[in-house]
Amino acid sequence: MNPTAVVKLDEYLQKARKHFEQWNEEQLRFLNHIKESHFTMSKDLQEKAVSLAQREKQLLETAEKISERLDSEKQEIEAVMAGISQLKSKQEMIPEKKTKLKEELENQSSLLKSRQRAFSEINETSQQKYANLRNAIRTYENCLGLRLERTEDGRIAFIFTHINQQVPEREYSFCIFVDENDHYQVESCTPPVKDITVLLEKLNRDEDLSRFILSIRKRFQAMVS
Repeated sequence: MNPTAVVKLDEYLQKARKHFEQWNEEQLRFLNHIKESHFTMSKDLQEKAVSLAQREKQLLETAEKISERLDSEKQEIEAVMAGISQLKSKQEMIPEKKTKLKEELENQSSLLKSRQRAFSEINETSQQKYANLRNAIRTYENCLGLRLERTEDGRIAFIFTHINQQVPEREYSFCIFVDENDHYQVESCTPPVKDITVLLEKLNRDEDLSRFILSIRKRFQAMVS
């Protein structure tokens, strides 16, 4: 090979090597650029993946809270509906209750009137008995040495003197009243009369108070004879 060809070949190879080196540098820069871009993209994708995971977690938590709130609201709605149903049932029962209440009021009114009549009759009877008692008092107060006193609890005490001729001022007494059953009762008797229960039964049977007073006085007289 002649020297000229060798020189040309050498120049060609140098140019080719230079072009190859330039191309190689460009490829390296391109690869580095791709590598950096891939790294940046991977980092961005990773950050986005983390962000999406957090967002997904938040959405799941929000969805769970919404579900719980919906369940709670559903229960409240069911409770309200049950309350409305109860109110409707009570509303339907109101006419029946009003009828029963009216009947009960009428019964109570009738019962009250009956009790008022009974009380009026009892009061009238009691007044008559007390009137008889006052008449008996006036009849025997002077001639029998009888004195009347009202006790602290509203009873009437019959006090006799001139029973014992040796001690005429000595007092013999008994206390009488009308109970809630409109019967005469003796609360105390001084000195005690043995058959006072029998005398009291006769008094409540025939309501002859004068005879009862005379009978008690005779019992007192018999004690000193």
